[in-house]
Amino acid sequence: MPCRDFIRNVLAIHAPEGLSQRFPGANRVRRSALVAIGPNYQHHADGHDKLNAQALAMGGVSLPIYGIKDQWSSLLLHLVVIPNNRLATTVGHVYLDSVDKHERMYQFIYFATLTLRVDCIF
Repeated sequence: MPCRDFIRNVLAIHAPEGLSQRFPGANRVRRSALVAIGPNYQHHADGHDKLNAQALAMGGVSLPIYGIKDQWSSLLLHLVVIPNNRLATTVGHVYLDSVDKHERMYQFIYFATLTLRVDCIF
C-alpha cells in the first residue's frame, strides 16, 4: 500500500491544482454575517427528517417534524410533528396553525423552496 508522501508527491507532479484542493479547509464555505431588520420581520420554515422510519428502525413509524423560526432572535415559534413534511398542503396548514397560534401574519416567511411575502399584518 503506497504511503501518503508518495501519493502527495505524485499529485504534486501531475495535478498540482488538485493537490491544493485536498487540504483541510480548502473547500470551506465562506459564510456571511446574518442580517435581520428586527424581531418578527423575517421567519424561516423547514422540515426535518431526522426521525424518519429508517432512523427510528421501528418498522414504518416515522416522525417528520416541521418548524418555524424567527431569524432575528432564533426563537422557535412553531414546531410540530406532522404526517408528511413534503406535501405543500401540510406545510401550508402548519403555517396557518402558526398564524392562528400567534394571532399574527409574518411579513416575510422563507420556506425551504419558496419565499412568501404577506402585506397584510394584523
